[in-house]
Amino acid sequence: MNAQLILLLAAFVVAPPDSSSIAERLDAGDWQKAERLSAKLAKRQAHGLTGPSAARALAQTSALRGVAFERMGRLEDAHWYWHMALMLDATMAEATLAGYPQSRPLLAVPPREQHSEDDQETCIRPPRPLKQPDKVYPKASKRTRDEPAQVLVSAIVSEEGQATLPLLVHSNVDAPWIYFAFESVRGMPFDAGTRNGRPHPCGFLFNFQFID
Repeated sequence: MNAQLILLLAAFVVAPPDSSSIAERLDAGDWQKAERLSAKLAKRQAHGLTGPSAARALAQTSALRGVAFERMGRLEDAHWYWHMALMLDATMAEATLAGYPQSRPLLAVPPREQHSEDDQETCIRPPRPLKQPDKVYPKASKRTRDEPAQVLVSAIVSEEGQATLPLLVHSNVDAPWIYFAFESVRGMPFDAGTRNGRPHPCGFLFNFQFID
C-alpha cells in the first residue's frame, strides 16, 4: 500500500460527519449512530458557523437528530430537537422533515400547540433547578460580538424533573448561542414543581446571560 493511498484512507477515517452521512445512517436503520453523528456535527457547526448559514445548518442537523430519537422511540428527546430546529430555521426544519414522512405525524406539531394552557399555569411550588446550567460560548460567534449575549428559553418541566418542549422567547444573538442555550437547558435536572401536593408539569423560564 503506497503512502498516498494510506493518506487517503486516513482522511476518510477521520472525516467529520455531514448531513449526508447522518441521512445514510437513518436510511440504514442505524438510529443510534445517526444520533451520535448529528450531535458531533451540530457542535462543530455551532462553533464554526455564524449568521443565517449557522441557523440553516443547525436547523437541519437538529431535525435529523429529532428523527433519529423518534425512530429509537425516545419521543421527548425527539420533540426537543424538532422544537429546536423550528426555533432556528422553520423553513429548513420543515424541508428536512419532508424526507421522513413516517416521522412527520409524531414530530410536526407546532411547539406552541404542544404547550397546553394547563401546563403553563403557575404551580403551587415551581420547579427548582438542581444545578446551574452550563454556558458554552460559540467560538466563531464570540469573536465577532462586542456586547453581552442574552437568550431566553421557556420549557415545561415534567413530573420527572426533565425540561421538555422548549420555546425561544427572546434573543439578541445568532443561532450558535441559541443552540448552546437549548443544549444547556436539556441537560439540567430539576426538582419537579407541584400542584395540590403532587408533581405536576410546570413552565420555567431560563435567562442566559453570556458576559465575558
